[in-house]
This record gives sequence, structure tokens and C-alpha cells, in this order.
Amino acid sequence: MKKKINRCLLSFLILFLALFLTGFRKMKTSDYNKVRGVIVENSNKVGLHGKVTITKLYWTALEIPTYHVTYTYSEKTYFDQKVVLEQNTAIHEKGSSDSYGNVPEYKESFLKQKSVQKVEKKTEKQLKKQKLGLPISSFSFLSNFNHA
Repeated sequence: MKKKINRCLLSFLILFLALFLTGFRKMKTSDYNKVRGVIVENSNKVGLHGKVTITKLYWTALEIPTYHVTYTYSEKTYFDQKVVLEQNTAIHEKGSSDSYGNVPEYKESFLKQKSVQKVEKKTEKQLKKQKLGLPISSFSFLSNFNHA
């Protein structure tokens, strides 16, 4: 009777360890390159061509093997302002094209900045036409939020 209990416990322990150890995987350079490639491809689809930096990457092997990634997307806008956006997302190991998070929101953010740039140029032209007696070399709106 004691042998049966020990066998059951041993088989349960082996099964548990096998399941536990298959869930962990050391991330290699090829994993980083694969995930970065998927992120860059999805960003390019919506017209964003900035820099992608992966800050955290791990892998889980539950029902569908998945990479969990935290990355930073940065792009220089007009007047050399740099906008940095951080994103957490999950990408299936096969790298399906619909596995990106809020990339369209990034594009929306940059389009808003472009429209602000157009308004700034228009306002600057109008101010120069008014001849206020002050030299205007450049003009820009101040943002109402702080970049962290």
C-alpha cells in the first residue's frame, strides 16, 4: 500500500515538474529578432517607421505558445521632438499579423501632431503679416502635459 502511494506521489511530482518546466524558456537573440520583426511589420502597415526597443520579453506555453513583450516605440517628429510610446502586448509564437495592440493609436497620435504643426505654421505666417514690430524667428504651441 505504501509503495502505491509513493508511486502515485512520484508520478504526480514528475508530471507537475514536466508541466512546470515546459512553461519556461530562455529567450535567445532569435526570439528578440522575431518579436521585433512582427512589431516593426505591424507598425509599417499603419505608416509608422520609428525605432522599436524591446524592454521585457518572456514566453508562456499555455494553450497557445505566446510571447509577452513590453516595448517602446519612438519616432522623431517635427522640430526634432522625440515621442516615446510604451506598449505591452502578447504575440503568438507563429507571429500572426493581427497580434498587435494599439499601433493604430500611435498613428493617430502622430497625425494629431502633424495637424498641430500645420496650425503652427499658419499662425506664424499670420503673425509675420501683422508686423507687430517684434522679430518672429520661430513659433510653437506649448504642450499641456509633461513627458515622463
